[in-house]
Amino acid sequence: MKIFGDINEFAIEYSLNDQHGGSWLFGQVCYWIAGERVGDFPLGTSLRDVLIQMQNVIDNCGKRQLDNMVSKSPQELFDAIDSKLYGGVDVDNNSDESVESFYRFDIRIPVDVFDGCKMYLFESSGFELILYKKSLDGLVNEKRLSAGYFDAVIRSFYEEVLEIYKNNK
Repeated sequence: MKIFGDINEFAIEYSLNDQHGGSWLFGQVCYWIAGERVGDFPLGTSLRDVLIQMQNVIDNCGKRQLDNMVSKSPQELFDAIDSKLYGGVDVDNNSDESVESFYRFDIRIPVDVFDGCKMYLFESSGFELILYKKSLDGLVNEKRLSAGYFDAVIRSFYEEVLEIYKNNK
């Protein structure tokens, strides 16, 4: 098992199975946010699929500013982004941004271990804010991080698993 980051802030935990299936890289992965495990670590998944599916998260590092919503409560902000991405009541009809542009806030890696979770990251001057639900009917939780922290952790994880993948092709 390896952990990138601080589990009391934000971290990614992963392990590679002894019988990892070569380039499939079977193993486990989850996030830790504010001391809580987010994701079904014991379920396991293909870490190769994690690499592929997390490309949106990597590509949007440093691009998650949303100035027109800073006055909203965490619940209102979560609901505004969630409704833009997944439908439901549109709580921000005044936004000029396309639906596709809101995917930059989604930091959930779309693999089975994160089914049922929703997580969004917003960057502001001097800090980052993660808003997340551990289950679809759960409460919105929040964690404030220092600026650049999430991106540093996610990139370190990505680079290590990518190197393992390259060595197992």
